[in-house]
Amino acid sequence: MKILPLVPLSKFALNIRGTLGKLSLSEITEESYTFGGKATESIAVVADGTPDDKVFFILCHHFNGNKTIGIVKPNGKTGVSVVEEIPQYLKTRNVNKLIIMADQEDIPLNSVFDQTEEKLRIHGIQIISQEENGRCRIYKNRHGSRNFQLIMIINGLDCIPTRKHSIEDHLLKAAISLNIIGDSNCET
Repeated sequence: MKILPLVPLSKFALNIRGTLGKLSLSEITEESYTFGGKATESIAVVADGTPDDKVFFILCHHFNGNKTIGIVKPNGKTGVSVVEEIPQYLKTRNVNKLIIMADQEDIPLNSVFDQTEEKLRIHGIQIISQEENGRCRIYKNRHGSRNFQLIMIINGLDCIPTRKHSIEDHLLKAAISLNIIGDSNCET
């Protein structure tokens, strides 16, 4: 999968280039991107920065193929607040799928989804239907005359005994699975 930074000169985009270069990966594309111009059908929104962005790049490398996905880290926004930017992303005529990856932090998982749904409503986005699968919800939405899908992924594992839950839970689980660190009773 190719990654297309939506804001090519942002600190986030420069970090993408640096990370992929260090890993000798070639998944970044230098195609031009303008709202209303050439665009991908899917945009990934990284809500919480590093290491979330690096995990996403590695996943893109493993989902090797010809598809290009736009990627952005909204400036000054983290967590569920990135939902506020959805109307801006929908100005691109081809976008029909958004993927948001956010950390759970230290609030209950249901509260994260409740906050997401409230922000969607506040910003004029109608939820037509939703599918729930643990830490992932797939929303079918309408904004004005546009229909689109939002895939909301909340990072974290309940079996990791920490106060805050984030992508680091998954990295810790991987380290346990690879016997890099000691045993745990984390099965998920």
